Amino acid sequence: MSFLEVVAATTLLALLAATLSAALGAVRGGEARARSQLAAAELAHRLIVMHLDDPESMPSQNLPIDYDGRLYNWRLQQQPIALIPLGEEEPGARSAIDRFRRLIVTVWLSPDSGGNPSPDTPGSGAVTLTRIYDQLPMRNPDSIRGFIGDGDAESIRRLLEVISPAPSNGRR
Repeated sequence: MSFLEVVAATTLLALLAATLSAALGAVRGGEARARSQLAAAELAHRLIVMHLDDPESMPSQNLPIDYDGRLYNWRLQQQPIALIPLGEEEPGARSAIDRFRRLIVTVWLSPDSGGNPSPDTPGSGAVTLTRIYDQLPMRNPDSIRGFIGDGDAESIRRLLEVISPAPSNGRR
């Protein structure tokens, strides 16, 4: 074998090793991003369930949440649902429709754990889950008891507000 052949073979071997190393690094990076997004989705789901069970027990949105060894920021938004009836509405149907809300939870990796300060940044890995729900908690007996409370004036006022909201004067 000549000197040139040895140099060419060594160069090809080095290029092959570099290519394999880059490919393995890309696979590991993709796996880390996927794990981070999965953890963000799990956390978003837990936050939705927490909010549905007891909105007062939610952690502060200003502080990150430690989950799976990383810190995650989150935000929660509620929006009324606007339904457009296809035909003539039945009496009392509007008050039942007005009880529905859209709950939007966005979770992303905190800058303290190598993430972005905003979920709107491209590549932030933010996960957004949306759930439409009825404000009247008929999910299970515990939810009903938690919503009604001890029957104090505030609990009764909140229940009446959900059951018969103020007229909406048109669509939202």
